[in-house]
Amino acid sequence: MEGDNNDDFDFDDVLLLEETYLEETKNKSYEVGFKAGYIEGYVFGLDKSIEIANEIGEYHGNIISWLILCKDPNVGGYDFKTSNRIEKVLIKCYNLIINMSYDPADDDFDKNITEIRMVYKQIKSLLKINEEKKAKQNLNSDGLNF
Repeated sequence: MEGDNNDDFDFDDVLLLEETYLEETKNKSYEVGFKAGYIEGYVFGLDKSIEIANEIGEYHGNIISWLILCKDPNVGGYDFKTSNRIEKVLIKCYNLIINMSYDPADDDFDKNITEIRMVYKQIKSLLKINEEKKAKQNLNSDGLNF
């Protein structure tokens, strides 16, 4: 037959085509995976940074309030008992928050966050503040019992 030209068909071309297709698919998959991982990492990092910012903001607000109460214990009708030790620890935590580098690329970022958490926990202990007990009292005051 004149239309059949089996001499021009090379089986190596088929193998090369398959190998080329597999290589292109592998590269495309890597690219898609890299983009998806980058986006997922970005969203996770954003969520974590918002969580840390909220936590440090809560600490900062509480510390400022407690420092005001240290200066004038009868503000708002509260009976706020304090000592020089409590005031010193409050000022230490306040200075840690104010002077902290908020750049996550900073090598001391995690160390600073940990130190702020430890000092804040010490403040709560000195002021005899128990978050779990407060949460339970709030639930029970609304008439909710579980």
